[in-house]
Amino acid sequence: MGSSWLDLNLPAFDSADVMLFPPLFMDDPAAWIVIDAPSRSAVRVDSPFRVAQEPFAPRVRPSMANGRTERVCLIAFDGGRAYDPGASFEIKPQLVAADGASVRLGKIEVAQSVADSDGFRRFVLNVTPAGLVAGEYTLRVRLRDPASGRISEAFQAVRVE
Repeated sequence: MGSSWLDLNLPAFDSADVMLFPPLFMDDPAAWIVIDAPSRSAVRVDSPFRVAQEPFAPRVRPSMANGRTERVCLIAFDGGRAYDPGASFEIKPQLVAADGASVRLGKIEVAQSVADSDGFRRFVLNVTPAGLVAGEYTLRVRLRDPASGRISEAFQAVRVE
C-alpha cells in the first residue's frame, strides 16, 4: 500500500482560465492491470486516460532515452469552450535540469489534438530526445489559450537514461 501527494492550484469551475494537468507519458494499458474504482454516489465515468477512444496507461516514473520517441499526453480543462476557426493553442515543452538550466529537448511534434465532450482537450506530443546527458530532469509545459492569451503551466519529473 502507498500514497502520493501532489499540490495543485485549481481555478474555479466557472473560471475563464484553461487549466493544464501534469504531462503524462503514455504506455500501453494492456501491459498494466487497470482497476476501475466504482463510486456509490456517481454514475460510471469514462477514464480520463484516453485520447478520443484510445485508452492509455500513464507511466508513474517516466523515463526517456536519446533517439527513442515517447508519446506524451497533455490534458487541459477548458470546459468545452468553442474557439474561433483557425485559432490554435501554443504549446511550449521545455526540459529543465536539476540546476534550473533549460536544456534542448530534441524533436517535438504535435501528433494529435482532440476536444472531447467532457470539457477536456487532449494533445499528444511525440517527443524524441537527442543529445541529452543521463540524469534527473523536469519536463515543463506551457500552454497558451488562443482566446484569452493566458498561460497555464504544468510539470513532470522525468529521468533520462
